[in-house]
Amino acid sequence: MLTIRGDKMASVALLFLLVGCLTSGTYAANILYVNTVASPSHFGWNRALMYELASRGHNLTVFGVDSDPNPPPNVTFILLENVYDKLYSDPNVNTDFFEMSKIGPFSMQLLFNEFVLGVCEIVLGTEGAKRLQSYPEDFGFDLIIHDYLSGPCLAALAHHRFGKPPVIAVTAYHGISTTLSMTGSYQYSALVPNHAYDATEDMSYKERFINVLVNMEEEILHAYDLIPTSNKMLRKYDPTLPDVAEFYSQTKLVLLNANPIIQYTEPFMPNVIPVGGMQIIKPK
Repeated sequence: MLTIRGDKMASVALLFLLVGCLTSGTYAANILYVNTVASPSHFGWNRALMYELASRGHNLTVFGVDSDPNPPPNVTFILLENVYDKLYSDPNVNTDFFEMSKIGPFSMQLLFNEFVLGVCEIVLGTEGAKRLQSYPEDFGFDLIIHDYLSGPCLAALAHHRFGKPPVIAVTAYHGISTTLSMTGSYQYSALVPNHAYDATEDMSYKERFINVLVNMEEEILHAYDLIPTSNKMLRKYDPTLPDVAEFYSQTKLVLLNANPIIQYTEPFMPNVIPVGGMQIIKPK
């Protein structure tokens, strides 16, 4: 009787040991998600990715200009407060989107660059950004995901502070040339219009020449304005920060809201993955 009871207890103990072994290993990651693009549509797109990652067991800490009052398990929002209010009341930043549709590609590139830097300056002054800087350096983020259309900004500071974990860049935008600082993407000026240039693939010689100039302007603005100005701005908060060009070079993967069915056909770099329509959910 004692032998049978002992065998049962041994079997139960073995079962618990087996369950423990099976459940002790995990591939869940502790992810820092930075979404500082001041656009509700970008938030909706990024939220789909956040929630899908959370549903697969990953833990996400989201620093963003938008938040969800009822997030699912594994998602914690840290709001970068009042960014929209400050942005739309700033006389130095053009937020008249109807007027934007009337300006040419050269002015659009300048406006886009100004918008990115303006939003970053506002973001860095928020209490939410200060909260990120108060996290211990050994907090243990396994991965940083950021919507790169807002520039390096808070993501670059976090990358340096937390020991340079791997970086994935994502965006709800479709323009492949916006990734050039991260991937070195080649711009096919004779074949594909720049995302800021309202032209078709069947460009005339004049339009192709304009397209070359627009692409050159974008590269020059990245190299000689966005990156140096970001360095100057971010080093006020962390003087030890390396060049943000180094942060960009650490990008392992780019998820782009592009779909070859509705966008121009053009070659992508191997680490650029088109995920157009990712935010679409099944109807209830």
